[in-house]
Amino acid sequence: MACILPPSAMRLQVMLGESGYNVIMSGDGREAIQRYMENRSEIGLVLLDMGLPEMSREDVLSRIVGSNPEAKVVAVSGSIEREVKVHVLSICATDYLGKPYLAKELLWKVDNLLHREVST
Repeated sequence: MACILPPSAMRLQVMLGESGYNVIMSGDGREAIQRYMENRSEIGLVLLDMGLPEMSREDVLSRIVGSNPEAKVVAVSGSIEREVKVHVLSICATDYLGKPYLAKELLWKVDNLLHREVST
């Protein structure tokens, strides 16, 4: 899993690690794209903080999904505006998680997206 979150999110990294997930952290949009491209085959899910510096959320999201249309990306944002959520989902995010969120809520979402069976 890749977490494209600021370095201040170390608690999140520890929590996900304790739950058995390998986490790759990135501090800004450019680094996030670089790390995603370098580790794409190992990344099952991206947690993308929508307030990262260096690049717009749209650019980061479109570069990740553009390089892998099957990428699962959860957009994490402190915005409570419905328009922001709809916009992010319309530009290919798999899901949205509003801040603040409970640790249990985040883990449920990660587990659900990573372990969801594909129906044929």
